[in-house]
Amino acid sequence: MNHDIEKALDNLEKRAQDIQHYMNIMSKVKTVNVADDQDFQREFDFFYKVRRNAEWRKVFFEIFERKKKKNCSYKEIITELYEGTGQVEASFASKMLASIDENMPIWDSKVLDRIGIKSSNK
Repeated sequence: MNHDIEKALDNLEKRAQDIQHYMNIMSKVKTVNVADDQDFQREFDFFYKVRRNAEWRKVFFEIFERKKKKNCSYKEIITELYEGTGQVEASFASKMLASIDENMPIWDSKVLDRIGIKSSNK
């Protein structure tokens, strides 16, 4: 088989797995307690590449669980994450909000790069 075709098929297979992870997150977010559900947390961490310590993750998922129960804003989430972790987490705040409300955007370095805005951590 042609190397380009093999590469394209491998890429499509990987994208299908990514979509499945995303669908799992979106289907569970409203039905499980995200502060306690280890399967949900593992899938979220894997899909969004969360590389933070256990203490940070505990704070993040506790905020996530509280915020999903009411209409919340990006400002509320990013402020509470800062108060709980001492870090400005613009990307993870947007990922949390987009998981709660699928109509909200995700703001991360890839998105910023594509729209021509320089990320401060580059």
